[in-house]
Amino acid sequence: MDEDDADAALRAAPDQMAFATRSAAALSSTLDAVEGLRRVCRVLVPRLADWSAADLMDEDGAAERVCFSHRDPDAALTGLTGPLPPVPETATGPLSRVLRGAGPLLLSAGRLPTAQGRPIRCTRQPRNRSRDLGETS
Repeated sequence: MDEDDADAALRAAPDQMAFATRSAAALSSTLDAVEGLRRVCRVLVPRLADWSAADLMDEDGAAERVCFSHRDPDAALTGLTGPLPPVPETATGPLSRVLRGAGPLLLSAGRLPTAQGRPIRCTRQPRNRSRDLGETS
């Protein structure tokens, strides 16, 4: 790391620490897991992403999207939460991999799924809803 890189890292550090503090506060400010996830999604958008979704699985492996946040406060988000369909064994998309136990995944623009690896959508969500909302991250 040269001197310019070190200076840039030092200038960015307070903002990164403040973001980490806001994220931790969002999670720790409630004992309700769903409400904590909603709060974290609101912290993530637009700081890290255009939109954010959080899914939970119950003991039987059924998944439910519990929150969805978007950078546009006027975006129509009706129908974006609710039960997710079962994960097909043949699905290879990032969400399918996570729901089968792969853990968290970070996708960059060069690694976005192709049409074959489409993400799983809520059972009540129109098919192209994420694209309609300007899905870019």
